[in-house]
Amino acid sequence: MFSPRAYLTNIRRRISNYLDKVVLLFLLLYLAFYLVFATSSLLYPYQIDYGEGFLLNQAKMLSEGKSIYKDISEEPFIISNYPPLYPLLWSLFVKLFGVSFFSGRIISIISCLTISALIYKIVLKNTNNKKVAITSALIFLASPYVYSWSTLARVDMLGLLLSILGIYLVLTGEERKVLLSIPIFIASFFTKQFFVMAPIAAFVYLVLRREKKLALKFGFLFLISLAALFSALNYFTENQFFLHVVLYNANPFSIHRAISCYIAFIRIHWGLVLLSLYYLLVVVVTKERGENVRLLLIYFILSSLFALTVGKVGSNINYFLEVIAVSSVLSGLSIKRITNSDNERYKDLLFVILIIQMVSFAHAPFISHSWSSVYDLESNQMVSEQIRNMNKVLSENGGILVINGKEIYFMPFEFTQLAIQGIWDDEKIVKEIRDKSFEAIILEFNIDCIDKPYKVERFTPKMIESIKENYYLARRIGRFFIYLPNPES
Repeated sequence: MFSPRAYLTNIRRRISNYLDKVVLLFLLLYLAFYLVFATSSLLYPYQIDYGEGFLLNQAKMLSEGKSIYKDISEEPFIISNYPPLYPLLWSLFVKLFGVSFFSGRIISIISCLTISALIYKIVLKNTNNKKVAITSALIFLASPYVYSWSTLARVDMLGLLLSILGIYLVLTGEERKVLLSIPIFIASFFTKQFFVMAPIAAFVYLVLRREKKLALKFGFLFLISLAALFSALNYFTENQFFLHVVLYNANPFSIHRAISCYIAFIRIHWGLVLLSLYYLLVVVVTKERGENVRLLLIYFILSSLFALTVGKVGSNINYFLEVIAVSSVLSGLSIKRITNSDNERYKDLLFVILIIQMVSFAHAPFISHSWSSVYDLESNQMVSEQIRNMNKVLSENGGILVINGKEIYFMPFEFTQLAIQGIWDDEKIVKEIRDKSFEAIILEFNIDCIDKPYKVERFTPKMIESIKENYYLARRIGRFFIYLPNPES
């Protein structure tokens, strides 16, 4: 006898099977996109992101035995916002292979892929399900924030790798490995000083486990080691290390910016956040006893709160990378829990959420705004030819100077922020501009346009007026505006 109910149930099961395959197809597609984009970024010889060129300059300076933490009262006006581990590691490659972005980006890409592998291992250990573990690892790589940021020569992916590795060691529960995580967390801090949520989460976790002796030992050794190394670096740089990584990094904070960036993050990553909150709710309501899960939930809460510091002027999507990593793990735990349930509707809903999340991630090579096009390559080549025989050049794009063997004399954004805060007097660079000390000034906007919001972040009004009065727009090459000194009257 024909049964409509059985017929509908059969159809639903078939659809459920297809939903599972659609999610996997999306994840494999995004993995392919990532590998293509990462390869393209590695082969691209010029700067992609504003910060890359200045980090390359630091790696070059360290390879030459120079300090990257110097007094900013004298030219060149450069600062180093971050601790030295990443540029120090990069400098080893510079010594061996010369000045290039390749080695800096390969550090970030390898770090990203290793983070994905750690996510796999953490989820596998807590679910004993390879399929779910692979899904969690691929979800991390599928995030458009990870896709675009992890291929850059920036400090974040190495710092995040060290934080996740430290969490992985603490999750074992073995005292020896918990203590081994301390130098890993220290290394994470000295890659980027904002990576402090992981060791704090580990300490809170140990306290909640009522392992007070181990918690105190962990906290004491971590703080003593951190303070000792920080003090040593500060001593040998004559207090410049503190000034550069703390005082000169204290940009103004905008709550409006923080909320806007957080809304944008949730709009794109809503599925990961929802599944993470679901698991948090499940643990609270059911009072599940899972020591490993407790650490992950503490880390999720702390990193989510810390991401609000994205309101700091100059911040970017990298402030959400830590949340994305731990959310990928928690999403995997939620997937395992829901797929193990007897409720078929919950399972169907889960796959619908994952599919819509994959659509929300929408990105691809060749159409992404951060894709380095042939046009950009030609522009950089032409600008390189233009400045080849020049000695002193001021450029927003620090990478174009370093790649062509030129010295960076001024970091626009950083020193404009210091000038706004009254920490640095912009009259020093204004005098250089008035004296036409620079053979060329290379900008990425037209100085006469007033509709460029980042213009006021990278140059003070006095700098802009000095450029207008003493330099003229000689040529535009792609996104570069080349200004040359006005002819003497």
